[in-house]
Amino acid sequence: MPGSLRVGPHALPDPPASRTLAASGALGPQAILLENTGTADLDVTGLAVAGAGFAISGGTCLGPNFTVAQGTSCTVEVSFTAGATGPATGSVSFASSAPANDTSIDLAANGIQGALGVSPTSLDFSDVVVGDTPGPQGILLEDTGTA
Repeated sequence: MPGSLRVGPHALPDPPASRTLAASGALGPQAILLENTGTADLDVTGLAVAGAGFAISGGTCLGPNFTVAQGTSCTVEVSFTAGATGPATGSVSFASSAPANDTSIDLAANGIQGALGVSPTSLDFSDVVVGDTPGPQGILLEDTGTA
């Protein structure tokens, strides 16, 4: 039997049915496990990422073309940088010498926006004698957005 490619997000032994990696906000890279479950070496002849904001950012699979020895595995790390608010989709695809040659993983992310909230909206120091310094008053700054 030739090399056999099994692909799973987050290094799971069996990929979930949706094969979707989700990201929201500033999350670090997410790992995809490529495992050769066949009886021969597996040549990966193409590795590509599609979709705005998605990029291959690391892992142990080196280069767009590489070999996964029989019984071993490697990882591809994918990151997302939001360029706008709202949903984004993409995919990572692999071409290999496995009998079921092409495999892809769907990618999903959501760009979210922060917002600044200030409370209170005004400060009143009332009457202050010339030369005196009244006690401090606090202002609360908080992120009221979705980021």
